[in-house]
Amino acid sequence: MKKLFPLILCFLLCVALLPLPALADEAVTLPDDTIQRIDAFVEREMARGRIPGLSIAIVHGDQIVYSAGYGTARDGGKAVTADTPFILGSISKAFTALAVRQLVNQGKLSYNAKVIDYLPWFTTTDKAQSDQITVLNLVNHMSGFSTASGNGRYMGDSYTQEELVRKLSDVTLNRPVGASVEYSNVNYLILGQIIETVSGMPYADYIQTNIFDPLDMKHSFTNEPAAQADGLAAGHRIVYGYPLQTHIPFPDGNLAHGFLIASANDMAKFMSLYLTNGYYGIKSLVPINELMHADPLRPIAAGEPYYDVYWKPANVVLGYYGHSGATMNYRTDFVVNQSSRYGVVVLSNVMGDFFSPVVDASTISEGITLLLAGRVAPKAEPVSISSSGWSVLIAGGLFVLFALLRLLFARRFLAGVRAGGWRRGLRIALMILFDLLLPLAVLFGVPLYYHVSLIYALQAIPEQAISLVLGAALLLITGILKLRLLLQERKQSKPTV
Repeated sequence: MKKLFPLILCFLLCVALLPLPALADEAVTLPDDTIQRIDAFVEREMARGRIPGLSIAIVHGDQIVYSAGYGTARDGGKAVTADTPFILGSISKAFTALAVRQLVNQGKLSYNAKVIDYLPWFTTTDKAQSDQITVLNLVNHMSGFSTASGNGRYMGDSYTQEELVRKLSDVTLNRPVGASVEYSNVNYLILGQIIETVSGMPYADYIQTNIFDPLDMKHSFTNEPAAQADGLAAGHRIVYGYPLQTHIPFPDGNLAHGFLIASANDMAKFMSLYLTNGYYGIKSLVPINELMHADPLRPIAAGEPYYDVYWKPANVVLGYYGHSGATMNYRTDFVVNQSSRYGVVVLSNVMGDFFSPVVDASTISEGITLLLAGRVAPKAEPVSISSSGWSVLIAGGLFVLFALLRLLFARRFLAGVRAGGWRRGLRIALMILFDLLLPLAVLFGVPLYYHVSLIYALQAIPEQAISLVLGAALLLITGILKLRLLLQERKQSKPTV
């Protein structure tokens, strides 16, 4: 027995030194009147924002205290539930940042290492500058990439993640590396490729194996077909004030910054990691937290870095921080509060800025946090057409009117041609410029430049695309009509032999 005592003592000492998971929170239930106020508030805001379908989940510590679905997942389809999958938009970045943290803790990745240490071929137009970008610069959005350089990188669904990163060779940084923060999708696109290279597995497989599966996220996906089989909510665009169901080609190469898919109940499990020091039950998804704050539950204060190495963008509302997400036809938001131990996620299947004030997932999640704190929900301000909505209506209307007038007065073209002289030359020049070159540029040049089809544009930005396509079609018809009149006139003017 004396010989066993040192071994038993050593064993007990080792156990004592092991990191302990966060203790399970005591059961918390929301009062019925709070739930009723939340439901009434959500339904009111959905009507104001013309949101077809939406789901929410509220977590306290490691427990889901309330979740619900509202509206329909698609036109004439099933009702939304808390298990209905939605495309997350930029909430996907939080998963990518967690994956980076996992690889750092495993010693496979370093925040201070340069991107070229993992992707030797990586470059921008200024190789000397881009060679200085570190992994931490990407996480914190301090790489020098602009917001604009990241917008539109998902245009066209045929590119792989690596192809998109290689295309950054034609992008110019707009500031010195590490100088200041500017949010850009490009940062997390590159991180996705680094994760893939370092882990030796596709980004999608890494997220599934190391985050979705350990968190039992059974209604979360890295590809659209699987999500559709599970009842993926169909996206919508607000078109001239009304939600139009649209389907945007799914860009698999852009998962890391904006296209992971999850349900509200699954997002609640993910949010609990923020409130339990990275634990899910007794499992830790970030086993070593040597770079974390000593007190992981301390409230996040305003003025802290927009991102830090523990995947937390600071978006302070009543002590909450979190991340919003938006694609062409989905809008999402999640926030957590380390002080109150609450987390809220809102997923919706509509996007658009036609109305003001904006009513979307972010404003709804903010209202829910107020109700959880025992405060009054924001007052329902009158909703009217936004300045950008008016701009689209006026600009689009003027373009269509211009095209229509040119068509209506097409026969005057022939009078100008017959008049001869400078009038003939002017009429032909205007015909070529406005009635042939302009519509051809709109219908073929713009899609070619942005690497998208007209069908894609009509679904992604229908408010702008509809007026452009209609106006261009009218102009092209006008141009063809004038060209035909010109040829007929020339044929008739030829002397007969």
